[in-house]
Amino acid sequence: MDCAQRFKLRYLDRLSYPAVETEPTLENEKHQKEGEYFHRLVQQHLIGIPAEQIAKCANTENLQRWWENFHNSKDLTGLRNLTSLFP
Repeated sequence: MDCAQRFKLRYLDRLSYPAVETEPTLENEKHQKEGEYFHRLVQQHLIGIPAEQIAKCANTENLQRWWENFHNSKDLTGLRNLTSLFP
């Protein structure tokens, strides 16, 4: 796609497409989905689901590493009790 067409789509038609190009696209999408899934694992942990049960759901190398880093981090222990944030 040339610059004139990008200009038309973005500024005249006010479309966010074409999106910023990333290479490789499929790898980027996989990484984003893993990140979303990791956040769900942390959320489940913070609402009281046992860590051992959640660890079984970390089914990729990245998720396993991220979960272990999160669970073993002493810097994040303050996140375990967030009841003061909710009425």
